[in-house]
Amino acid sequence: MTEARRSDKLKSGLLISLAMMALIAWLSPYWSIAGLIRSATLGNSYEFSEHIDVVSLRESIKGQATAQLTRNISSKSASGFEAFGSALGIMMVDKIVDQFVTPAALSSAIKKSIGKSGAEQLPTRIALTVRLLQRGDVRWSSANIVYVGSQDLGRFVFRRSFLSWTLVAIELPPDAFES
Repeated sequence: MTEARRSDKLKSGLLISLAMMALIAWLSPYWSIAGLIRSATLGNSYEFSEHIDVVSLRESIKGQATAQLTRNISSKSASGFEAFGSALGIMMVDKIVDQFVTPAALSSAIKKSIGKSGAEQLPTRIALTVRLLQRGDVRWSSANIVYVGSQDLGRFVFRRSFLSWTLVAIELPPDAFES
């Protein structure tokens, strides 16, 4: 009888452990995104930089900018000056993105967009996580990729690194480079 009881306890303990692990894995992107928002708003660029992969983020923005500028050159409606400006832009996009896409610059941009009053009234990380869950902004692409935002307005791409998530790309809206 004790052997059967011990086996049942072991099975139920294992099921509870598996359920907890699944819940933690499912909540982990929300928790990481809330940490990114909180650290940026508080101006903690060191903690903020732990939530982003700067190299991947820069490459994503460079690729999108270069692709759009290349389309501008190849479009039949582009004048000579537009084509020349796009070609010049292609040559400069690497340096411009490298200069402006830094943890400190991104953290500062987020902090400025929220404003001073937003930083003073910033909810806890748990409250931010709950808010993300309620709004439904996070979309799973696979077990290792989640998107925050929409394709029409632009979205952030996060990649799993065990239980933490890092920002690896920003997908700009389709009309981001149009004047």
